Amino acid sequence: MVISAPTASGKTVLMEIAICKLFGAEGAENAAIALYLAPLKALCAEKAAEWSARFRQRGLVCVEATGGSESGAERDAAGPSAIQQLGKAHIVCATPEKWISLARHQDLAPGILDRVSLVLIDECHMVGTSRGPQLELAVAGVRMHNARVRIIAASATVRNIGDISRWLGGTGLGQAPAKTLVFGDEYRPVPLTKTVLGFECHAAYYRFQRDLDFKLPGIINAHCPGSLVLVFCSTRGAAQESCRHLAQSVGQLVQRPMPLHLTEPFTNQLLNGMWIAIAACRPVVRHASYH
Repeated sequence: MVISAPTASGKTVLMEIAICKLFGAEGAENAAIALYLAPLKALCAEKAAEWSARFRQRGLVCVEATGGSESGAERDAAGPSAIQQLGKAHIVCATPEKWISLARHQDLAPGILDRVSLVLIDECHMVGTSRGPQLELAVAGVRMHNARVRIIAASATVRNIGDISRWLGGTGLGQAPAKTLVFGDEYRPVPLTKTVLGFECHAAYYRFQRDLDFKLPGIINAHCPGSLVLVFCSTRGAAQESCRHLAQSVGQLVQRPMPLHLTEPFTNQLLNGMWIAIAACRPVVRHASYH
């Protein structure tokens, strides 16, 4: 099954329902493993902590397997402690790279790999990124040990959902694609309004970014007056320049003009992001650094 749904609309709940169904059968605790794959260590750690607390009463053991989940001598690709924990686990939260490393370890019993009966893929749109091959290899390795493994993939931003459903549907020709569920923005718990503003670039990119800084106060006042604002910039330097410009023109960000004296402590608070959050990141679209 492949699920495309907005953020915070319940994709994790669907995964938890699948886990409950897997371990609902008598004796499934000793015969099955649910494998959760996510691209970020922080996401794996979050799910491992959440599911450990949630499924502990059911007697299920949830283990985190990421590159930073061991310490000391256990930080190598697959330390003995990680292998021992994997043998006792019912739910494994891992990055694709770490799972591939564990699956190749000579001390990992084939019976453990055969027990993987459910694979939960979070952020499945990563198949189209530079880390996609690792995810494909991890899923292919699981299928080699258990051709009947159940796979549920979810994402909020997947575009080629048809390609992913055909990939997960079957390994042979003529196999039906995976069941596909697509939920639009109407399922968002908080309504989202999207506005796209385009500006032509007639100068060097750094000059173009500087020109956008002068447009920021007007854009903020037009679309989110009096609200908290998060501005994304393409580089750290661009974020600092935007911070300085907004600090100098903060008087334009109030609905009623009022005299405002920028003292040094207040300016430092603005530059430290205590009033307006400005994050440095790569823009999704070239020359569209601000959202």
